[in-house]
Amino acid sequence: MNIDVNRESRSASWDGGETEAKLVTRTETRRSTTTSELWLTVASFAAIVIAGYVSDALSVDRAWLFATIVMAAYVVSRGLAKAGSSDPTMRNVDMRR
Repeated sequence: MNIDVNRESRSASWDGGETEAKLVTRTETRRSTTTSELWLTVASFAAIVIAGYVSDALSVDRAWLFATIVMAAYVVSRGLAKAGSSDPTMRNVDMRR
């Protein structure tokens, strides 16, 4: 989590010291283990690999290729999700502590 303290917005206390500052936090995406995309990707990966070993219609080499493509697509989608998740929120912080 990125945290920036913006001290331009200040309020003065009775003794002239700073009492508040604006804290800017940026949201992040959820952890990968809490998303349904991870579990669907793992299930798809397992299903493709098992189908490659069990089925006569799908060779093992093709199954591993398709499973690798599924995992690479998941990695790219997580990267895009993290890249586009910077939603700044501002809140006041008491500086008297």
